[in-house]
Amino acid sequence: MFLVCHPRREGARRCPCGAFARAVHERLGPRRWRDLPVLGQAAVLEHSPARVACRRCGRRRVERLPWAGPRQRETERLRRQLALDAASMPASHVALRAGVSWRAVRRAELELLERWERTLEGRPGPRALGVDEKYLGRRGKGGQRFVTVVSDLGSGAPLGFELGRDAAALERLLARLPAEALARVEVVATDLHAPFAAAIRRHPRLARAVIVHDPFHVLQRANAALVELWRAALARGCAKGLGSTQGTSLALRTAPERLSAAARGRLARVLRHVPELGQAYTIAQRLRAALTHRDGRTLLRGFERALTELRRLEAPALVSLRRCLEQHAAGIRALARERPAVGRIEALNNNLELLVRLGRGHRDYGFLFRKLRFVVATAMYRDGGAARYRAAGVPLPPKGVGTVPRKRRAKAKPKTRGAPTSASGAPATRKRPAKARSGR
Repeated sequence: MFLVCHPRREGARRCPCGAFARAVHERLGPRRWRDLPVLGQAAVLEHSPARVACRRCGRRRVERLPWAGPRQRETERLRRQLALDAASMPASHVALRAGVSWRAVRRAELELLERWERTLEGRPGPRALGVDEKYLGRRGKGGQRFVTVVSDLGSGAPLGFELGRDAAALERLLARLPAEALARVEVVATDLHAPFAAAIRRHPRLARAVIVHDPFHVLQRANAALVELWRAALARGCAKGLGSTQGTSLALRTAPERLSAAARGRLARVLRHVPELGQAYTIAQRLRAALTHRDGRTLLRGFERALTELRRLEAPALVSLRRCLEQHAAGIRALARERPAVGRIEALNNNLELLVRLGRGHRDYGFLFRKLRFVVATAMYRDGGAARYRAAGVPLPPKGVGTVPRKRRAKAKPKTRGAPTSASGAPATRKRPAKARSGR
């Protein structure tokens, strides 16, 4: 479908520099721009632009068009739609769906990222940082199978990542970050990897920052101890008479509320049959409840209690767990005081893995970082979320659309003083005493 455009002129033509140009140098032949589909059919706009003589820049250039930029063969709204679609599907699929080349999709993505990144200038530096590594596997470069990611825990946006997971990789990454990005940092959340803590202590701007440990990795270490204890029990032959024990290792690593009724029954039978494993599982669940509690005092009491109970057990797996917790006790206790949003660290890792899978791998890690920062932007009405959609040219929906309405609590009716109530809360009716009948 071809649409011939005759734009309405409200004044003189404009030069691409923004100035009005009244003199027309020459008339050009018809040109075509691919547009969004109309009624399921491919649409192409056709127009014959003019070359104008601009007095400001002193050049003869093609006039500025409202639907497309210079040297573009796609309209602006099509390019914005391509960039938004590429945020959730591979570029090759977007190109096939829109009928354009792969390079056109990549150019649209880069333009969208550049417009959005200009909205991020002038923001204050983060107060809390998150440091973690992500396994790349065969997708790594130069023999490196891990990547170190540094993120802002206030917004969840990444600040950069570097190949490797040692102290040198984190030091290179921190050296690339601007000084203003680290000036306000007070808390750094990491996993139990010792080289990360050493690199943070050696940094001049982060030496006084408080290091806290992510509860996810602490519980991951506790779950690994449970699985190791279960495997040792299997090696000793303690599982005889239990029947099928398939899925026990997975059940030990899963939260009890996420298990099915059948899985909880099988796990309870195993824990009764192996008392040492049952005792360790109880301690692990107390540790989980303490680390996920919102109250800092409850977190400290639960952690100290779990540590005291672990000192009474002599299994090698539990002794190793106790030593690990004692080594990182300062970072776990600091978690009770600071309480940063450490859940955003794993959320960022999940978004990174999702982008890599959607793109079938990425060779340009710089572009992957820019795309990741755009995808994990905060909610639409907080921080950079609105700027994210305005940069893409998408109108914002009205507030309340797509949100779950809160349930309103019914106001309790005031009770009358002295009025008796029934078990259901309704005022009870008083019965009049029956009159005594006089018998003859």
